[in-house]
Amino acid sequence: MKEINISTAATRLRKSPLTKSDTGLSDQFLSEVIRQNDFVQNRDVYFPQGLATLSLSAVLSAEPRLVTCSERCSDEVEINRAVVEETGLDTKILKCIVADWVPVEGDFDAIVAIPAYFSSGKINRRYFLDALVLEAHKILRPHGEILFVQGSTADIERTQVELDRNGFDFNFVAQKAVSFPEAYLKDTAFMDEIRHIPNAFEMRNGFHFETLYAIRAVLARS
Repeated sequence: MKEINISTAATRLRKSPLTKSDTGLSDQFLSEVIRQNDFVQNRDVYFPQGLATLSLSAVLSAEPRLVTCSERCSDEVEINRAVVEETGLDTKILKCIVADWVPVEGDFDAIVAIPAYFSSGKINRRYFLDALVLEAHKILRPHGEILFVQGSTADIERTQVELDRNGFDFNFVAQKAVSFPEAYLKDTAFMDEIRHIPNAFEMRNGFHFETLYAIRAVLARS
């Protein structure tokens, strides 16, 4: 894997106006996991809503063949591509498109994703996570893979059931406990919801902690 100095890149990516604050910890965690594994090397990768994320710098430096990033509208593509170009990262292997989460035209060896949960904007907070698991087979090549991060507040047990039900063999690549962002604590409806989710969080010295999981899933059956 090529090593690059991403201090300037990280600063600029964090300042992108379209980076969701509540996915910041997941983004940082995913970038660490990518740098420690060969998940994207020599592969065609799809990264939905991946522009202006710290993880993108890790993906681009991990020697993929091509990285396709999607955003929801042309304005987001233009803003976030400009942010990426300012970082000095190799954008020759980066393709930016306007598309929904999934599916998207084309076929890929791998999908890298940070499905929004708290900030999904949907009545069903798992909308993007469930869509990823349900629709990935449409754009993955045989035995293609997904690498994504999910927090324990999004019901990790349910995700395991859905992955198995949709033909994926999976394992947990890494996990990391993080304290709740302030936005969680201020949202009383969210805090009430997660109390009904098994193992959603734990208390440590009076503070709420969530576990982030990096999950690698291989499409074994479709």
